[in-house]
Amino acid sequence: MIIIARRMESSPICKVLAIAPSTYPDHAAKRRNPSRLSARAKRDEAVRIEVRRVLAENFRVYGVRKV
Repeated sequence: MIIIARRMESSPICKVLAIAPSTYPDHAAKRRNPSRLSARAKRDEAVRIEVRRVLAENFRVYGVRKV
């Protein structure tokens, strides 16, 4: 019964995050502890910061191809 209740609680969250309810515990654990992220996810986060910096420096006028 606890599992069903927990799944029902996370169901609306999963719709917003666009993830399957069965993967929510792993997703939440990675958000709490970023060291659990894969190497690719860590690298993507570093690149995301750099892309935002470049966009801000160029008044957000560059598109995907130039960034």
